[in-house]
Amino acid sequence: MSEAGTFKKNHSSRKGKRAWRKNIDLDDVEKGLEESRENDIRYGGNPEEMDLFTVDTSGSEQIRKKRNIPPLKSRQILEQRSKVPALDSGKRNRKPVPQQQVRRLMSLAGRTVGKSKTVALIERDGLIKTGKSLELWGAEPEEEAKKPYLPEAEPPARPETLNLPPVRVAALEDLPHAGKSYNPAVDSWKDLIEKEFFREKKAEDQLIALDEHKTLIKKMMTALEEEEEPDQLAQEEDEDSEGEKSTKSDVPEKIVHTKKTRVQRNSIKREKAMLQLEEELQQIQKKMDQIDQLDKIEKELVLENSRPKATKERKTKSKHHAVLPERVEVKLSSELTDSLRKLKPEGNLAYDQMRALQAAGVIETPQKKKEEKKPWVKVIEKASYAEFK
Repeated sequence: MSEAGTFKKNHSSRKGKRAWRKNIDLDDVEKGLEESRENDIRYGGNPEEMDLFTVDTSGSEQIRKKRNIPPLKSRQILEQRSKVPALDSGKRNRKPVPQQQVRRLMSLAGRTVGKSKTVALIERDGLIKTGKSLELWGAEPEEEAKKPYLPEAEPPARPETLNLPPVRVAALEDLPHAGKSYNPAVDSWKDLIEKEFFREKKAEDQLIALDEHKTLIKKMMTALEEEEEPDQLAQEEDEDSEGEKSTKSDVPEKIVHTKKTRVQRNSIKREKAMLQLEEELQQIQKKMDQIDQLDKIEKELVLENSRPKATKERKTKSKHHAVLPERVEVKLSSELTDSLRKLKPEGNLAYDQMRALQAAGVIETPQKKKEEKKPWVKVIEKASYAEFK
């Protein structure tokens, strides 16, 4: 009896409802619920009841096509979604649309009751639907003018030059000269050097001749200015003598036509010489402009001789519309290389392509636009008061 009296209970009393809830251990139940919830999220059910593994005897071709590349971390996080389907909110109680409104909406959409959408569209637009293309030079659709008292504007006419093929302005080499190679033959290299030398020498000789002609004209002008000085002194002496005669007699003398004096004859000669010099200067300027376009003029002459008579009549362009000049592409003997490894990149493909397009008449040659002179404005500052000194 003494042992029974000393026995201790493992748990407290469960007499009250509150004590019952408090003292019961629910860890096993909660653990089981968590495991079932985790299985639903990952596998969509209990994995023990599901066939997790299958025996694959044929293999999959899609797996072979896929690359063995590990996915991104962001992609892995996004793919970890729950397999539990979302809650269905149920069907909403929507009011039915009246039949009259249905017919009206169907007619607006181009359909009738009992016909499919495709049949209705074919009846309305046809079997083959062709889009309306915009014709740039065509007549605009006739519309009611907003202001009937104004005349209707006519559409712009298509220029006839758009139907014509481009006219070649200058001749170009289809293939580059053999002397321009990185390792050319001796004969072709010498031929290219002579060709470029004579072309540059011709232009240089003409420039030297023009400079000599200019210096000669300057010497002539200085000589004429020196001759003017004694003539002016003689003219002043004649005017003084005439003034003295007029003071002696106030009576007007009878006008008598006399011969021209030496001063008058010299002044007429000077005027003629100045006019002649101006004409020569204008001719020199024209020659200088022609020298700038020497290569172009030579090529145009060759083209004009080769063209038929129908295409010879063509407007000549000024130097502002000249084709880009050809570059001198010659290498000296010290610059030539015997291997491609030592070769340096030269030339400009964009420049050559632009020159070819301009020579073919596809692109218009550039023209430098002169800057318009702005009107001179005089700025005056007006004071609100006068300063008296």
